[in-house]
Amino acid sequence: MSTQPMAQTSSALDQRLGNVGLGIGRIIVGLLWFSQLLWKLPPTFGCPANFQFSTREKFTSGLCDWIGREAAYAGNLHVFNLDLHLLGLPSFSIDLSFLSSAYGGFLRGFVLPNFSWMAWLIFGMEFFITITVLFGVFGRLGALAGTAQALNLTIGLLPVPGEWEWTYLLLLTLNFVVLMTAANRHIGIDALLHPWAVAQAAKGNRVARVVQWIT
Repeated sequence: MSTQPMAQTSSALDQRLGNVGLGIGRIIVGLLWFSQLLWKLPPTFGCPANFQFSTREKFTSGLCDWIGREAAYAGNLHVFNLDLHLLGLPSFSIDLSFLSSAYGGFLRGFVLPNFSWMAWLIFGMEFFITITVLFGVFGRLGALAGTAQALNLTIGLLPVPGEWEWTYLLLLTLNFVVLMTAANRHIGIDALLHPWAVAQAAKGNRVARVVQWIT
């Protein structure tokens, strides 16, 4: 009795379950981004009435709080911090403080003085990430934006005291996985849109060629 049909059935089931897992995981990532919109809703973005930014001495609220903290604490960034003393080895980390210092200068010199419209840009980008990733529509483009924003948050927030580095490294990793696996094509609108784009691109449709890459 041949075992080939059983092996093919098992392989198809494994692939189907894997696709469902990717789709559910992507939806959860989208919900995560959605939750991060709720504390910085426009037009105030959760800021105090005078739109004062946080400093090391005084914290405010909303987006003004976290961007202020990023600017105040920039300059000391280490990633992949590993405490190896129980193994008799020195601790390990990668020093990216130069990158944090440059980022802090960008915040203080450009973002904070232009907060009136930068806040809308930040909210709009995260709203775009939420919609595209959560519903799986133009999902690869959304996941690319999500990966970039997660990297931005990693650089900006890791120097802030009390922040756990793996929160941001995991956020970066999850968005990167959604991007590289095209998880938007499972339990998402792109499951219908992508095959259409591929078929139309094969006929020479230039718009469809773009769509097939971002879905």
